Amino acid sequence: MDLQEISNELQEMANLAPRAAVGTPWIQELAIAQEKLHSAIEHHDAKPLKEAAWCLHRVLNLQPSRINARLNQVAHHLPLLELVQDLTVVRDHMIQTHLDRERVRQFHEFEKGIDELARLDEKLTTCVSQHDQWQEVDVELRLIQDNMERDMAELELSWLSLQDKAASLYSSSAEEWARQLRAESEGLRNAILAQNLAQMKKHFRKYHWCAEHQFNRVDQDLKMLCEQLRIIGAPLSSVLGMLQ
Repeated sequence: MDLQEISNELQEMANLAPRAAVGTPWIQELAIAQEKLHSAIEHHDAKPLKEAAWCLHRVLNLQPSRINARLNQVAHHLPLLELVQDLTVVRDHMIQTHLDRERVRQFHEFEKGIDELARLDEKLTTCVSQHDQWQEVDVELRLIQDNMERDMAELELSWLSLQDKAASLYSSSAEEWARQLRAESEGLRNAILAQNLAQMKKHFRKYHWCAEHQFNRVDQDLKMLCEQLRIIGAPLSSVLGMLQ
């Protein structure tokens, strides 16, 4: 049911923005995977179940990094800072004019909109950067996870560089998720040194779960910030109202 809901939502978004949906045949692949999963459940058949799992695995390994790259491209081309600067010039000019009571109220709304837009630009820049870093970490964690049952060499060879990349995301945070990541990282390092395979798997899985959970939080924060971009129209509407 969750897969069906996700597939439907993705298709709706693709239909709403056909230009943005160019190059997203993987949405249809998810729909096919959902059909195969349903068939596997209905007929107790392992073959379509394996095919559905393979399709989902392929999408999860390939598409998030591509989506992240497009997200970064769009975010970096948003002219929020330039818009704030232009609106500030308009505001400074308006200060020099005589405003009646109603226009004073609109002016305060206009100023508030500029301040909110400036804060949004700063938050968006930080969040996009964090999302990009977490995406890189997530790709490597998935690669290790895929190979861990067959060979622990991937974990041992990749862990040092992965740890250096990931540590900057939580080393200075005092939140519980960051403390947990530091603890699991230390436990994994000791397990690798001791060549304790059971402990290596245990600490890696906990580390992976916690990192994935935090990545999802950053993803949700970014989605929320993008929704707040609608406030861009508020200060412009105020200006239009004052000019009429």
